[in-house]
Amino acid sequence: MRKIIFILLLLPLTIAYAQNDLLAKNYLEQGEYEKALLLYTKLYKKNKNFNYFKAIITSNQQLEKYKEAEKIILNKLDTKRIIPQLYVELGYNYSLQRNDSLATINYDKAILFVKETVKFNYGRSVGQAFEKYSLIEEAIATYTIAMEVFPDSDFSYQLAKLYGEQGNLEKMFDSYLTLIKKNRSYLGVAKQNFSQYISENSTDEGNVLLRKSLLRKLQKQPDVLYNELLSWLFVQQKDYKKAFLQEKAIYKRMGDDDMSGIADIAYIATKDEDYENATLIVNYLLENASTPEGKIAGHQYLMKIKRKTSKKKDYPEIEKEYQRLFSEFGEGKKTYQLQLDFNYFEAFKNQKKDFAIANLKRFSKEPLTRYQKARVKMLLADILVFDERFNEALIYYSQIQNEVKGDLLAQEARFKVAKTSYFKGRF
Repeated sequence: MRKIIFILLLLPLTIAYAQNDLLAKNYLEQGEYEKALLLYTKLYKKNKNFNYFKAIITSNQQLEKYKEAEKIILNKLDTKRIIPQLYVELGYNYSLQRNDSLATINYDKAILFVKETVKFNYGRSVGQAFEKYSLIEEAIATYTIAMEVFPDSDFSYQLAKLYGEQGNLEKMFDSYLTLIKKNRSYLGVAKQNFSQYISENSTDEGNVLLRKSLLRKLQKQPDVLYNELLSWLFVQQKDYKKAFLQEKAIYKRMGDDDMSGIADIAYIATKDEDYENATLIVNYLLENASTPEGKIAGHQYLMKIKRKTSKKKDYPEIEKEYQRLFSEFGEGKKTYQLQLDFNYFEAFKNQKKDFAIANLKRFSKEPLTRYQKARVKMLLADILVFDERFNEALIYYSQIQNEVKGDLLAQEARFKVAKTSYFKGRF
């Protein structure tokens, strides 16, 4: 009971304290430095929070009370607790007074602590203090020394960012590569940052330097990570043949049946209408596919490319090729996507709507999954709308809404019901 009473008595004080904290922060952000200084001083007397201490320094500096800020920092440095980042604060305080020589002396003192203190790694706190004031060279020196003194520590991420800000792209790329070699979870972050410095032009400085860094790493210590990044770089440059060669090297080195990387390049090349290289890549997929499913997927890509690049005179040959594939792989569930592509081609390209409608009606009765049946019915309904058979189309769209409730396909069908009803009314 006493404990509850104590908490209830303490609660208003805690709320008031939190409100003062927010108010002080707001004063500082709004540039009301006199008010901020007054409130932070009160807060610091009650709670020796280091953030309050830094806010007091900042407020004094903004009010150009540099001597007061210096006095506060020196007093703090005179205590038993070692806080080397305060030398950065002191140095910055001198730089605000244009006393660069004293600023440098104190920056060097902070870095010296990182170098000579072997029991505790001050690299992060001192490095962050330099970063706070955009002192890039000093921050780089701090993190580099910290990694030398404490080999288990890793400031590659911080160094990569700083080298990027400095415009030293070669060192930036190398730092990111060191980082992701140790921890692949940074791969996405690295790619995102690389994107800021590379373009579609392979001769741009960023592209050239990243390629050289990767090739250098690959020669010194072969790793599929570097092949993956080279492949990614070549994709950014739309050089799909070179990307394919890197994915092929990964596939051969890994020695498994995973050809997803090669398939991704085929997909991207097709989407980008580089049909020549897409065909080359898909043919490789077909030659090396170890399962019927892999071969069917490869043929599906190949037929898509043929449809995209063909003229009307080529349609009979495309039709024959589809029929040959169905003879080889069957017309069941396994070739579901291939059959959708074929019937789309027959209805919308080859002017054989009735043939496609009959095929899809038959196929919708096959033992397919619920989602597959919905996709078949969607294409069937689209063709019926194209053939101005609106009532039939509406039946199939309605069936889809009931069969795959909550799915995006059901939403698409609902939209098409409204669209078809509008067309029906007009006709």
